[in-house]
Amino acid sequence: MSGEILARYSAAVVDNAVAMFIAVVAAKQLPDEQMVPQMILAVTAYLGFFFIFERLFSATPGKLFTGLRVRSSDGTKCSTKQVALRTITRILEVNPLLLGAIPAAILIIWTADRRRLGDRFAGTNVDFR
Repeated sequence: MSGEILARYSAAVVDNAVAMFIAVVAAKQLPDEQMVPQMILAVTAYLGFFFIFERLFSATPGKLFTGLRVRSSDGTKCSTKQVALRTITRILEVNPLLLGAIPAAILIIWTADRRRLGDRFAGTNVDFR
């Protein structure tokens, strides 16, 4: 299981770096005086990165790079609702500015099924292809 944990960590690092870059670029499209709209746009872009990639490809670029995919617990492709639930829970458990992904990491490392809160709510799994 340590290979899976390393793959998930590596995917998370890549994905968060890319998502944060996209969020900053999006926010900077607005004038600096519009801080609240900048923040809203940044959060939307950050979360949108995960939602769009997981919905279209069942994986983010980091997951694709490390050979991971997101699937429904029955092995089928995730529904829009499942991807939305995974994405929304990122606000609390994977937020790089809030808790630095500590809640997600704890669940992935110390639970037998290696599922973060978003996976539990959505009925999804992240596994090797």
